[in-house]
Amino acid sequence: MELRVLAQLITAPELHRQLLGHYKGAYSLGIGQLPKHPGKHALILSVVDEPSESFPKYVVLNGEKVPVLIEHDFSVAKPLATTY
Repeated sequence: MELRVLAQLITAPELHRQLLGHYKGAYSLGIGQLPKHPGKHALILSVVDEPSESFPKYVVLNGEKVPVLIEHDFSVAKPLATTY
């Protein structure tokens, strides 16, 4: 799938719901390349402490199978301390 098309589709709330299922924690969703297939794109879903089996291995977008890679290194940003 072309990167331009994938970049447009990644903003759809339905895609996020499809990927996350019942997961309610913090996450990040992005696009990357498959490590062993240069030029082929995948969705990168970063989550906090959730088993990979909880998420799909791929999604079908516009009739094309797009792999989903799960990363477990996501952490929520802490707000900067402010003084007034």
